[in-house]
Amino acid sequence: MRAPEQRILDALAAVAAEEIEVWLAATRVRDRERAIADHQQRIIEDTDVLMAAMREVTAYEDPTAVRPAICRIAVSLSGADAAVLYEIGDDDATFIPTATAGLPWAWAESDMGDRSFAPVRAFVSGKAVLVEDAGAFGTSARRPNQAGVQFWQPFAAGGSTGAAVVGLAWGSSTDISPVRLGRLMETLAAEAMRAIERADLLVRLEELARTDELTGLPNRRALKEALDRELQRARREGHTVCVGILDLDFFKRYNDALGHLAGDRLLADASTAWRDALRDGTDVLARFGGEEFVVVLPTTMDVAFETLERMRDRTPDGQTVSVGLASWDPDETADELLARADLALYAAKAAGRDRIQRAGGGPL
Repeated sequence: MRAPEQRILDALAAVAAEEIEVWLAATRVRDRERAIADHQQRIIEDTDVLMAAMREVTAYEDPTAVRPAICRIAVSLSGADAAVLYEIGDDDATFIPTATAGLPWAWAESDMGDRSFAPVRAFVSGKAVLVEDAGAFGTSARRPNQAGVQFWQPFAAGGSTGAAVVGLAWGSSTDISPVRLGRLMETLAAEAMRAIERADLLVRLEELARTDELTGLPNRRALKEALDRELQRARREGHTVCVGILDLDFFKRYNDALGHLAGDRLLADASTAWRDALRDGTDVLARFGGEEFVVVLPTTMDVAFETLERMRDRTPDGQTVSVGLASWDPDETADELLARADLALYAAKAAGRDRIQRAGGGPL
């Protein structure tokens, strides 16, 4: 080939190569732009899902439903096989699972000082922890021999009140990228922490609304609820329920002589002593108002009398108490039962105080 022709071919080849490079560069730019657009779209979609999910959580009227709902949302967002919420136990020394979702998983408790335990490590460090071989931290009931992957996202740094860790588990592996998973769980954690704090506050407010401040006993409102539940159960199961109303004798005289602080101490000490005389898990003692207390006794008249006698014997500071006792008639309401016990109490006082008076009968 002659030299001029070769030069032309070389020039054409160079132009073609340059055009190919430009095309490849443009393709890379388009791919990069498409990837960026896809990434941004995923962020938008994830944000929409998270916002909808957290609106659902904050709308729950039952505070106990919040924690399981957070776990369900975590499973839905991540595609994990299971999710768990870990929180500090009441003893402040253990880390325990408080809610789960997804496949059954054997989640273990741990000592808060065990940094080898991934949930504890995430909690203490305040950073997410990815465990590639997670067999030591939980086993699926359906995949007992597969370790899989776990991801732990703290809700708050160690030491924060109400802090928690949400964990995700896959039986084998996961296709979701660690970056996207971290972003999702970090956002969920921030929103979920607020939902849990709100739920716990509602529980605490409800407890305060149902508790007598001085004695720590259930108040009148809580008593009515407990008595209604007990009478409903008695109707279903056919057992006996008794109610006793206790009134400290000459309390006003005691209060006037020693002062209101001494009177308050007597009420608090009496409630503690009487509560210790009850049968665990069955009897309910509540402050009805002033120096009056009510005890719900799901038992026979004879056993109720024995319980009330123990309570009378434990009345502190040398004081005495009068008691009106009534056994429930299935045809009457809770208010009617309380009214009969109250009439019996008045009869006990009229008969000289420091005694138990049965409704419709003589002193026991």
